[in-house]
This record gives sequence, structure tokens and C-alpha cells, in this order.
Amino acid sequence: MAYILFADHEQDAVQIAAGYLTGRGHWCVVVRNGLDVLAQISEQVPDILVTNLILPGVDGLWVLQEIWRKYPERRIGVILLTTIQADGEPGRFWDWLIDSYVIRSRPASMMAWQIVLAVEQLLYRQIPLRPVLSVGE
Repeated sequence: MAYILFADHEQDAVQIAAGYLTGRGHWCVVVRNGLDVLAQISEQVPDILVTNLILPGVDGLWVLQEIWRKYPERRIGVILLTTIQADGEPGRFWDWLIDSYVIRSRPASMMAWQIVLAVEQLLYRQIPLRPVLSVGE
């Protein structure tokens, strides 16, 4: 099964999603800030990273750049948690960074199920993985 790392300072939804996915046999770890993401990844590189771009300590964009710099050969699926509404137009600033995204919603249980759906779609490749990009590209 997959190793899924969750990074978010608002943990209600990610805790629910992680609990469900753990019950499905996946290994899930939940952290609160960017430095903890890097510490976890130094121990084991996840198959999927579910992250907010706004994290305490260091932001999610810096975390993603560090991951790509340290592990250029490893393909990690990235799911972004965001409050930015998708308008359907191509070229959103995050399109080249991620494989999928989840718009923050309330209640937390609704957002949790959106996260689970995005993770499962990525795991079973219903969402194609983006090509690996060098940080300088």
C-alpha cells in the first residue's frame, strides 16, 4: 500500500482523511508545518504528499522545491489543499506543481472525502501524473 504524507496546519479534514485511508491499509502521517514535512521525507519519501501551500515555518512551495531538489529521480504525487477557486482557465499558477487539488470546504468531513477521492484517483492513476520538472524549469 501507499505512504501518504499530509501537511496542513488546519488538521480536522486531513485527520479524517488519514484515518479513513489508514483503515484501507495505507500508511498515513499527518504533520503541521513545512519543516516537519522535510523531516518526515528525510526518513521516507512518500508516494503522495497532500499539502497546503501556506504552512507554518516554511511554505509549501519551498517544501516542494526542496523535495524536487533532493529527490529528482523520485516521482511524488502532489495534492494541493487550497482556498483558491478554480475558474476552469488553463495556466493557473499551480498547474505545473501538482497532480490534483482540493478546494477547502466546510464541514471538515466534506473536505476529507474530497481528499480521499483525490488520493484514490491518484493512486489508481485515474489522474495522470504530471511529468517531473527541474526546479529551474
